[in-house]
Amino acid sequence: MSLPVPFPGAPAIGELVAGRYETRRLLGVGGSAAVYEAHDRILDRPVALKIFPPTPDGSVTDEFLREARAAAALSHPNVVHIYDAGIDHARPFFVMELLPAGTLRDLISDRGPLEPAEAAAIAAALADALDAAHRRGLVHCDVKPGNVMFDANGQPRIGDFGIARALDLSAAQTRSIVGTARYIAPEQAEGRGVSPASDIYALGVVLYEMLTGRPPYAARTLAETLAQQAAGPPPPPSSAAAGISSALDGIVLRALAREPARRFPNAAEMRDALDAVASGALVTSAALQRPERPIPPPAASVPRPDLTARMPAPPVPAPRGSGAAFWLALVGLLLIGAAVLAAALVLVPRARGQPLVSVPQVAGMRIDDAAQALHRVGLKVGNVEIRADSRPFGTVIQVGAQPGGMQRKGSAVPIAVSGGPGG
Repeated sequence: MSLPVPFPGAPAIGELVAGRYETRRLLGVGGSAAVYEAHDRILDRPVALKIFPPTPDGSVTDEFLREARAAAALSHPNVVHIYDAGIDHARPFFVMELLPAGTLRDLISDRGPLEPAEAAAIAAALADALDAAHRRGLVHCDVKPGNVMFDANGQPRIGDFGIARALDLSAAQTRSIVGTARYIAPEQAEGRGVSPASDIYALGVVLYEMLTGRPPYAARTLAETLAQQAAGPPPPPSSAAAGISSALDGIVLRALAREPARRFPNAAEMRDALDAVASGALVTSAALQRPERPIPPPAASVPRPDLTARMPAPPVPAPRGSGAAFWLALVGLLLIGAAVLAAALVLVPRARGQPLVSVPQVAGMRIDDAAQALHRVGLKVGNVEIRADSRPFGTVIQVGAQPGGMQRKGSAVPIAVSGGPGG
């Protein structure tokens, strides 16, 4: 299948760009840019060459070069490495490593919805890359499946950091509308500027599409995108595909919150949440009944996590793999429930004939406070369910036992907690 002509004045096959990069074949056309497989004559190696139409404004090319240099300085295993950038016959271009395994767009087109654990693992790797970029002051502005490539080992890499913003022709660059309509955050679409939260939203759209085979809003234009976003949050991914846990639903819907302050406060927290889902730690609430190691009971001196933390002033994320931000923000509540259960299994006798105890009123409490209140009277947290709710994240919204009612000491009390507003 032949690809369309990218734009008037696009390089021909065999043309030498910047006196160094010989185009060999056209790999893809997206928006107004073209991507070629090219040969670097100086270093004698294959590269990917992405080139854009001539720009009428010299300041735009200056911004492009600044963004390209900043992106080239970003070294991360899930970021496409940029080798060079420049202007050739008024056409901005940058040169990056040639990745052989296609794009995430290709993968979704070929296979349709991905398995939830696979989709979560890919999104976690991308969130880690975004976190590294955000900590260096880089905002991607155009996270989408076409900008995610796979290396020879199947690892996802994200490219084009800051390029969309750099090439936008509006004079008010920080308030200009850039990106691709289906993946654009509401504040981007409305021209309110971009921030790391805008990338988190776009990653939420990408994750939704990996899970269901389609984006949450099937908009073709910016106007349609704005209208659908204003109408409310999309249905959870589990309504369109089987096997998606409530925990994964919650991650997606939190990333897609309409207001930036209601999303994950940083990409590191989203990464940690996705890591836990990808590893199977949060696939079912039954897994919470079998913690890998006992956790001290609430009566011990254990720091209480702040489960309702929100923007602004996101903390400096912990190193990848530590999971600290995640346990403190997204699902620390679940592990605390498991901790109480594990402690109760050790500390509370299970012999028949246990006395009856009165169930305390815990609805409206934070999950860790509720767990301690139950533990103090000899009860334990049973099944924990996360539900979309307007109340703050981690708030107990329903208890499976009547407050003041009598329960056998050592009994497990199921509870439902708020996953926070979805948009």
